[in-house]
Amino acid sequence: MDVAETGSDASQDVDAADGSPDACSGVLCNGACVGSCQSCPGAHVLCKTTGKCAGDCAGCVDRPIECFSCDMNHQNPLGTCEPADDASVYCLSGAYAGTYVDGGAGYHCACDDAGECPGATEVCGAELGIGAFCLTCGERTYVSMQDAKCSGGGACDVPSLSCR
Repeated sequence: MDVAETGSDASQDVDAADGSPDACSGVLCNGACVGSCQSCPGAHVLCKTTGKCAGDCAGCVDRPIECFSCDMNHQNPLGTCEPADDASVYCLSGAYAGTYVDGGAGYHCACDDAGECPGATEVCGAELGIGAFCLTCGERTYVSMQDAKCSGGGACDVPSLSCR
């Protein structure tokens, strides 16, 4: 499955005995097969390793970075868990093309302060004077994020890609 999830919101039951992503053509949201984690209550990020929606990326093996892409209005976040050791990951590289639903154009999410950002490790920063957007702690950008307030608390530590 690519970064973008399918746009279908239709759900289907998944065999409880199996429950594997293979039994589901979308993603698993609390045991139900859905098209996107956007509508999954309390679990808005996709762990691509398991094909399941989660509340955060803490339990997603080798994918601790919470990445969010928004629509062209900078709203309606779509989240995925990505590896920390790959600088080409969209939310670390700043390359959001093809990261939204069904591979559509993705954009940074809008914000007025860090608390509005969908990911716990995101900061709200003004990008090139065009507006304030949610940036992943450590993302390649012109905005200084070191010690900026993170949405989930703490301050951004750029070298570690985390909030402390």
